[in-house]
Amino acid sequence: MYEKLIYLFSISSILYFAYVLIKFGDPKMYLLSVLYLLPFMNFYATKVSMGGFKVFDVVTFGALLYLLKYFLVDNYINKKYFHLLLFLLLLAIAVIGSLISEHPNKSLVDVFKIIPIFVFCRFLMLECLQDFSFHYKIINVLKLAFSVAIVFLLIQLIFGLKFTFYHTLNINTLDPFSGKIRYPGYFHDSQVQGQFFSVGSFLFLYVKQEAKVSFRLLNYFMFFMAVVAIYMCGSRSAFLGFGIGLVLSMLTIGKKYIGYLFIGVLLLGATVFYFQDKITILNRSKDIGSDLKFRQTIWKEAYKIGTEHPFFGIGSGNYEEYTKLHNPNQYFELENNEIAYFDQPENGYLKILVEFGFTGLAIFLLMVITPLVVSFLDYVRGIRSNGIILFISGAISFLVAFNSVYSLFDTRMLIVFSAIIVLLITYPKNQIYGEEN
Repeated sequence: MYEKLIYLFSISSILYFAYVLIKFGDPKMYLLSVLYLLPFMNFYATKVSMGGFKVFDVVTFGALLYLLKYFLVDNYINKKYFHLLLFLLLLAIAVIGSLISEHPNKSLVDVFKIIPIFVFCRFLMLECLQDFSFHYKIINVLKLAFSVAIVFLLIQLIFGLKFTFYHTLNINTLDPFSGKIRYPGYFHDSQVQGQFFSVGSFLFLYVKQEAKVSFRLLNYFMFFMAVVAIYMCGSRSAFLGFGIGLVLSMLTIGKKYIGYLFIGVLLLGATVFYFQDKITILNRSKDIGSDLKFRQTIWKEAYKIGTEHPFFGIGSGNYEEYTKLHNPNQYFELENNEIAYFDQPENGYLKILVEFGFTGLAIFLLMVITPLVVSFLDYVRGIRSNGIILFISGAISFLVAFNSVYSLFDTRMLIVFSAIIVLLITYPKNQIYGEEN
């Protein structure tokens, strides 16, 4: 039943994109459609034996071919080629690492899957730079995407974990001994959903000044619901990342919202008290020591692998195969007494380090940190308005939580985080379009 449902969603999504491209032939419609259909972007469009390409991969390659002339046009405002150069360097490192790896064919296919997110970002950057109103449109559609995820989670709270897209969920969603649940929403892994909401929560604070009071209050309510969703996911790292991002926002632009924050804390406290027997960020605190010790063991082994392959790594997507052969102790037991090997070392940065080497990790950090630094300096100099801090906070919340799990394997998380980075790069100067909080 689950397989047929996913197959139906996948085929329907691909057909819809074909219709959109043929009817409109417009990058804007491609971009908006990706976000409107975000829940389906991580579904497989091909079998794993045929590369395991996702719906997002297929529709993006289709958009690239159909809109190739537009994609290649040299119309960057202010010639923003820095990230293009970094991407090409990362791609070159990934290809070399794959060719010299123990599993070159599998790894090269994985490298090929890196291209779609670059295509998406290229189209998004072009559109936002040329049309500042589209920048705000993307923000509203992202809010809608997060709202849909919140509604899905609420339904899951009512009907339980059987309300999901997946036949089986990650083992961390349910503790069979205590009965505690870490709700994953429409994701496979609850930690990924925690990161998803920690990033998206800040978008609900981005409201234009001329917005009606009712619309403003609705956004604040959805912000509160996003925070509750982070708690329901039971992800400590996501909650920590959100907390750091919130402190940054409050210290820089949010002093006038102290009252709202106080009310929100009271409501969140009531929610925590009501659900304390069912879910569990706080209930997991007693396990922090043993959990950290376990993770540190994996981190040390991953770092050692990285030092043994410092320049090009072991090849994209090769972590699981490599550990099976060289570090067979990196596994966890399933309920049926079977074992599953780790496909990532419980740390996003170490995953990139191991598979792409120190050079690949350095390029990744440049790609995501440079926009944060430049944006903050622009804010300090008065070049960008207050709203840019909210995007910086969202990105920081992800980077903090990324330390505990590699979540970019889920295309939906990859799309959202990449969109935030592009929105930072293309944020209008001097409030060209609208005035936000």
